[in-house]
Amino acid sequence: MMATGFPDGPPTRVGGTSLSDLCGGVFMFCGIASALYARERTGKGAHIDVSMFDGTLAFLQHALMCWSATGKAPERIGNRHPYMAPFDVFQAQNKPFVICCGNDHLFKALCDVIGAPELATDPRFVENHDRMTNNDALKAALEKALSKQPAAYWLDVIHKAGVPVGPLLDIAEAAALPQTSARNMLIKSGGVMMPGNPVKISGYDDPYERPSAPKLDEQGAALRKEFAAPEAK
Repeated sequence: MMATGFPDGPPTRVGGTSLSDLCGGVFMFCGIASALYARERTGKGAHIDVSMFDGTLAFLQHALMCWSATGKAPERIGNRHPYMAPFDVFQAQNKPFVICCGNDHLFKALCDVIGAPELATDPRFVENHDRMTNNDALKAALEKALSKQPAAYWLDVIHKAGVPVGPLLDIAEAAALPQTSARNMLIKSGGVMMPGNPVKISGYDDPYERPSAPKLDEQGAALRKEFAAPEAK
């Protein structure tokens, strides 16, 4: 939370999810899969030890490496990227959207397509280091040009220019995307809508309709019989 939010705002929780729970779960999944593979090769089992704190710390990425390099905890920077500019949320005529320019070539392409080619030769913005130093002025100049058209227009023309760009979607809009349907990322289990499995494995079905969770001990007898010692069967 200390690394999330805007410089003039308070520490902010990541929205929409309990991040530490998921980080711990993802690393646990990796550990289990690795241990099972090792058991197949060596015949030896293993104990997996994963904590939510460890998983979250490993996910800090830029913030942790900034501290490692400078000895100082980074300040909150809002929606900006810590090392590239322009990489931020920008306001168009009607609503905001995201632009990501990872190098000088992409920045020049962006300036040309939004009708502000002079920004690419402005001494404040010529190289990435210059743009990072003058990020506030850069954002103001870009939003002045972007204010002339709605976000949908810019998303189309900037994408065609080869510059990474994307909309800001609420949950309903993300759920309605063709990509969400094509990837089967919303499924039904027991009549309840829930997220699908993002891991797609060839040769294994990924059905839209899934059976509901069993009732308490509904399958207990069958499981106890399956896992009983051979002499007990």
